[in-house]
Amino acid sequence: MHVRALERSEQGVALGAGDGRRRVDIHRTSVALGFARVDDRLRLLWDFDELDATEKRLQAQLEAEPSDAGRAEVLTQLARICGLRGDFEAGDVLLDEARAPGADSQLVAIRVDLERGRIRRSSGDPASARPLFESAYALALEERHYVIAADAALRAVAGA
Repeated sequence: MHVRALERSEQGVALGAGDGRRRVDIHRTSVALGFARVDDRLRLLWDFDELDATEKRLQAQLEAEPSDAGRAEVLTQLARICGLRGDFEAGDVLLDEARAPGADSQLVAIRVDLERGRIRRSSGDPASARPLFESAYALALEERHYVIAADAALRAVAGA
């Protein structure tokens, strides 16, 4: 099957041929294969072509989060926006803020390392980025956050 369509819904993400004939539900398939947490719940808020709109969605999510760990996780994504805009100092500040309330959350630790690695790489320091990507990968794999693990692994092997 050649993937021509990526469908998003509240149930998750599905790949399809774009003609309605064949569809693979990533969530169901991953559960059947034993991958408990494939979906990145914040990924659906992202539009890399519209950072301002993404930032607004993330700010709204930040306000709606019921837990400190959830808010900390969203802060890591706001830090990513800062990094994409070249405001590395602001990104680091947000990651420091995320670490405090989410100190006991492994997912927050994973995201902090991944986003700090992105910031280091983008700011011209790939040597300090790689260990952060490797740390994010190892912990994400251990915690069964496979999409995030794959993202971190790609960053680590792509020359950080």
